[in-house]
Amino acid sequence: MLNCFDVCKVLLAALLFLACSAATARAYTIAFEHGNLISMESDAVHVDQRVIVRDGEIAAIEPSAMAPSLPVDETIDATGRYLVPGFIDTHFHWRNDVRSELSLAVANGITTVLNMGVLRCQDHAGLRRAIAAGEILAPRYFTTGPMLKRHDVKTSADAAPLVGEHKALRYDFVKIHDNLPRDGYEALIAEAARQGMAVIGHGQHHLPLQASLRMKSISHAEEFMYIFSAAQRRDLAFLAQAAKQIKASGMYVAPTLGTFDMIRRHADPQLFAALAAEDQLKYLPRGHVEYWQSDRVRFRSNPHFSAPESLERLQRELQWQMEFTRLLHETGVPLLAGSDNDGLHVPGFALHRELELLNQAGLAQLDVLKAATINPARFLGIADTTGSIATGKAADLVLLEANPLADIRNTRRVGGVMLAGRWLDRQQLDEVLAGVERTDQRSCASGTDAILCATSCLLGASF
Repeated sequence: MLNCFDVCKVLLAALLFLACSAATARAYTIAFEHGNLISMESDAVHVDQRVIVRDGEIAAIEPSAMAPSLPVDETIDATGRYLVPGFIDTHFHWRNDVRSELSLAVANGITTVLNMGVLRCQDHAGLRRAIAAGEILAPRYFTTGPMLKRHDVKTSADAAPLVGEHKALRYDFVKIHDNLPRDGYEALIAEAARQGMAVIGHGQHHLPLQASLRMKSISHAEEFMYIFSAAQRRDLAFLAQAAKQIKASGMYVAPTLGTFDMIRRHADPQLFAALAAEDQLKYLPRGHVEYWQSDRVRFRSNPHFSAPESLERLQRELQWQMEFTRLLHETGVPLLAGSDNDGLHVPGFALHRELELLNQAGLAQLDVLKAATINPARFLGIADTTGSIATGKAADLVLLEANPLADIRNTRRVGGVMLAGRWLDRQQLDEVLAGVERTDQRSCASGTDAILCATSCLLGASF
């Protein structure tokens, strides 16, 4: 029989074992110290804060002046720098080597993307499996189904099987990319609602505004130029009333000003010379760059875009889109930041150009940041896990070297990215960029990797 001393020894050994096991099992924690926090939970900037990350989640937010409330394994000095939520690109396109394109997104602080159109040559199920297995450095990934055009929805009878296929393939949205027949459009909207899916994409130019307002989002401010008549576009009272209707519908709008601006930059010889000299082009496949710098691109060869009077028209149209974007914002329509990366619009970098154009359109810097964080998180239904910096949310964070509220261009000054708790400092991000630059993305044309490559069915694709 054990005496009291032996029992105490056994209990002590058990306690020591449990303590050691708990220490071994304790998750690795990282703390950002002395950072300035732009959380999107409020409009204030919280200075000199500590953010503790454990198990991929934000475990604590507290003043750096107090002792850490949790044991910390690694400290990141954020003194003089700014922590913001990871950016969300709501109009991403898989165009070439997806490993490279998603790496470019992460290197630019993007922690979530919405791909806006599956192509038949792409294996999105395989891509998602590769992301989930950690085989690819990638943001969290959402995608629409194929871009539906009028030949896809000829009659109302086409709607049910199309939406059913979207559900079976686990696409997140149905995307319209064309003017559909009225009965086909109405049936598609109704069937998507019945099956619990939302329809997004291009508006219906041939139908009244109210028809397009049945969608969850419209992808371009440009779409409203075509829905409205020329006289309506000049009528400020009409536009104010239209903005109120859009607000009342609950619709989100992704202006994608950058992609229309990119058309203008392709068409104008002076602007194109500056575009073609940009250092970022080294991250695109050589064949892609060669094509988009050639006269095969209609924006450069077609007088509808490139004639002097056409250049003036493009400038006026971009200005109208910016003014209408400002009106939508002032009316309370939730805006989404989306890059629509195409042509020489480099993935990742293109989102920062969009943020700058939103700012130029009249949105304050904080509202621009909301369009790239909390607004799209709500749109995607993931605001409970990302889009702002709060305890319990996923650790999707960007550490900026300078204050984006002072100058929105500071979103480009990424000092590090935390992707679901994985920390990548500036040196690691530079290595990611160097790896993309070294990649011979032309190999995708051979079709050797169906999951990762789509060049063979994309070369020559346009906006």
